Amino acid sequence: MSYALRNTLIFVVLLVATVALGGYWVRMRQPARMEALRARETSLKVDLDNVNAVLAIYDTTLSQLEGLKARWIARTQIVPVSDDPAQTLSYLYGLTKQPKASVSFNFQYEGRSDETDYSANQYRLEGEAPFENLYAFLWRLENGRRFCGVDHLEIEAYKDLDAGVQAAREWVKFRVVLQAYFAPQSQVEDLPSARAQPRPESLAGDPFRPLIAQTVPENRLGLFEVTGARLRGLTARLAFLVDRKDQVHLLREGDAVYLGRLARIDMDRNRVEFLLDEGGIWKRRTLQVEVPSPKP
Repeated sequence: MSYALRNTLIFVVLLVATVALGGYWVRMRQPARMEALRARETSLKVDLDNVNAVLAIYDTTLSQLEGLKARWIARTQIVPVSDDPAQTLSYLYGLTKQPKASVSFNFQYEGRSDETDYSANQYRLEGEAPFENLYAFLWRLENGRRFCGVDHLEIEAYKDLDAGVQAAREWVKFRVVLQAYFAPQSQVEDLPSARAQPRPESLAGDPFRPLIAQTVPENRLGLFEVTGARLRGLTARLAFLVDRKDQVHLLREGDAVYLGRLARIDMDRNRVEFLLDEGGIWKRRTLQVEVPSPKP
């Protein structure tokens, strides 16, 4: 066998072996491997989607947890494990010691109601107090350390024949039905002492004050009194006035006076107008510049 023929046969054998091995790999092994890879890819995509869903839930839960922690740290009220009339009465007397919350009342236990997660004792309070004190007391009752609620409230004006007119206007009789909540299964510890006690907003006015008063308040601030006053001169912004004590006052529009304010400086008519609250009745009072009469 010649050298060329032998090399040709070796080359042919190698070529056939290569083609056979390649065909086996492509037709037999590769499809199964590709299928396994595709199944693995599908499984990884499902796992990745699940991980993303879990991360989204985790972020939402973490955000809710942070909010709950913030509310827990800032909490100002608790629902105690137990409640009895002595505890509640002691708590109520503590509230009456707060500024401008002093009220006197009779205290009566009305019974207990039980719900799925909590219970409540019902109490009735009846008494007398200045209206502003009652307002502060009830505000502190519903915003204090213990979680309590006012279910019913009755108020009526109280007139003491032995007291003055001012006392008769301010005092009221009241009847309150109070719910004091507690949770026997609660594991919440008591709150630490509050750094600053919350305070109710001041009332704009006494709702029991009559619209038309029999008397007017005293001039305790020493404001200019229109009654008996004289207007001596005007400018576009100032009014020169003399009160009944011959004291000179310089007033601008809007300045406060006894029972009201200076409403208008009228240069064209040489006069000023005051708006006064005379016991609930608003009136306009006018002062004209006094022009001295010529001497004969």
